[in-house]
Amino acid sequence: MASKTVLVSTFNNSNNNYGAVFQACALSAKLKNLGYDASFLTLKERKGRFSAATKKSLVQHAKQLASNILSLPTKALRDRRTRRFNEFTKQTQKQCVYENNETLLQNPPHADVYLSGSDQVWNPLTIHDEFFFPFVQEKELVVSYAASMGTETVPVEHEALFSQYMARFDSISVREDTMVDVIRKYTDKSITQNIDPVFLLSASEWLSYAKPYEKLKYKKYIFLYLIDWNKKDIDRLLTLKKETGLPLVLVTLGGRSRGFADQTIFDASPEEFLYLLANAEMVVASSFHGTALSIVFNKPFVAVAGTAKPARIKSLLRHFSLEGHNTLDISMQNALVDYEPVNRQILKDQKEAEDYLVKAFSIEKM
Repeated sequence: MASKTVLVSTFNNSNNNYGAVFQACALSAKLKNLGYDASFLTLKERKGRFSAATKKSLVQHAKQLASNILSLPTKALRDRRTRRFNEFTKQTQKQCVYENNETLLQNPPHADVYLSGSDQVWNPLTIHDEFFFPFVQEKELVVSYAASMGTETVPVEHEALFSQYMARFDSISVREDTMVDVIRKYTDKSITQNIDPVFLLSASEWLSYAKPYEKLKYKKYIFLYLIDWNKKDIDRLLTLKKETGLPLVLVTLGGRSRGFADQTIFDASPEEFLYLLANAEMVVASSFHGTALSIVFNKPFVAVAGTAKPARIKSLLRHFSLEGHNTLDISMQNALVDYEPVNRQILKDQKEAEDYLVKAFSIEKM
């Protein structure tokens, strides 16, 4: 008997977002392990419904121009990173490729199950139609897995469309605990909370993807992945460096070196990112997936939740009773974790995720 086909719609083909490609990689591997034939809906051009072009002031334009000029020396490295991201996604996902939403609607793909998630697929500020499968007929099975909103409120002017799209789902799974009450306003279906897909693979499974970063200057180091952070954190990082005697190795998506880091890395592939994080003595991260993978690899870590969408990281830490690791006191002492109960929880989460997916995919629609 042929395995069920699953069409996954998520942010799967980023060329610079490590978390996006990791969660897609993990979901792909897990669905394959469960016996499903999964393809990822890949749009070369993604455009949200309410993405308004913001006008920049002359000062903002000048700052952007200056930043672009200062970033020119690292452009070749960042272009190399882009190519390596594309290679990783092709190797870890079976893709169903379209140019944009218009071409998708003209000739939509078919599957036994349509799955939305994980990551911020249900962000109500910039609604992406493809994550709600508007081309799917009512008789077909539509489910979500660990879908995230990236926010805790739906703008009033977007509520009607959001409610209409939520009604399409036969089974609903969200990632953050705060989302359960938010989504309940838009559906009478039961809502399950499940862990992000990166937790569905073990540390050893992740290490099978990892590759050494050959240009790494240090054998022992503190790994930094700072997406949203405050300049005040620099003093805290320098204090951490003095306290531990360890160099600071920063993976950045930007184009300029940071003076506080002993090594700034611009071109790490997803595989090299995994290696750098897994082999660090400690991790300081301000991203959800940087924090999540620190937990997967059982690393001492501090999460700098920042001001942009901190609810995602805070929900993750609450789930594992690690709230104290979201702290302004960035020290090795505050980074240490007793991972025995955390690892037990991960195993429980993995079982619940498998049970949810199997049950959701088995729904018979009339």
